[in-house]
Amino acid sequence: KRAVESPFEKAIINDKVDVNNQIKTNEDSRSRVDLSSGTVIRIAPNSLFILEENHGNEDNLLTRIKIITGKVWIVLNGGSLEVETPSGLAGVRGSYMSTGYDPESGAVRITCLEGQCAAENENGAVSFTAGEAADLPANGASPVKGEMTDAEYRMWAENVPEAETLLPSE
Repeated sequence: KRAVESPFEKAIINDKVDVNNQIKTNEDSRSRVDLSSGTVIRIAPNSLFILEENHGNEDNLLTRIKIITGKVWIVLNGGSLEVETPSGLAGVRGSYMSTGYDPESGAVRITCLEGQCAAENENGAVSFTAGEAADLPANGASPVKGEMTDAEYRMWAENVPEAETLLPSE
């Protein structure tokens, strides 16, 4: 969706995504967005997000997306990327992070497969790294840090081919 008032259009390979464009997947679709920096955003079915910022130079590149619903996996290639959700903010520097938001429960789950990740809301912040995860509770309570689950590792394996070498062998 190129502008707020325009309808969604079916994407085709090499479509350009500009700041303030919306990207939506249906229940039977997935998508991949390649940013000019080399960063890859993989989008789960039934997801919707807005590309809010994508600017700077190689040393200070900032990308910011806003999730309305669903899940994204980020394969960062330089700079930093922030994911805004109604329950708080997730960020990654260095590598691989996923963020999922469920609008029914308001819960946000963030996994960090590699790199330095962070989660914050108005009541606190946590930093976490490879193999760890964080929850941003819908009630605004402080973020809670924990470990990635086996199911989350499987989701990385099923949705992000770039992550293959980072996944534990079963």
